[in-house]
Amino acid sequence: MPTLAELAGASTHVPKDINGISVVPTLLGAGEQKKHEYLYWRGAIRMGDWKGIGSPGKLKLYDLAKDVGEQNDLSTQHPDIVNKLGTFMEKTWTEPRSQADDGNYGTAGEKSGE
Repeated sequence: MPTLAELAGASTHVPKDINGISVVPTLLGAGEQKKHEYLYWRGAIRMGDWKGIGSPGKLKLYDLAKDVGEQNDLSTQHPDIVNKLGTFMEKTWTEPRSQADDGNYGTAGEKSGE
C-alpha cells in the first residue's frame, strides 16, 4: 500500500499503523531503500540471511547465504537467533482478517479509532 500511495502522490493518506514501506526507491533506482529489521509471514520469518520456519519454540533455522535449498537445520547451533526470531514472530502475529472486513485496518472485528 505505501508503494502505490507514493506513486499516486497520496502518501499522507496511508494509515499510520501500517507496517509496510514504499519500495519506490528500488523501483526507480533512486535514493536509499528503507528496510524492515525482519520479514514475517505466517509460519516463516527472515532476518538478513537467516530464515526460520515453524512457530515460536519450534523453529527450524537456515542460513540462506550458505544453504539456499534449506537442507541444514541450524537451530541447535544458534539458539540465540532462534529465540530472537521466535520473539519477533510472537510480537508480529495477528489474527487473519476476513475478506468481509469493512476496510478498517485494525485487527479482525476492531474498528479504527475505537
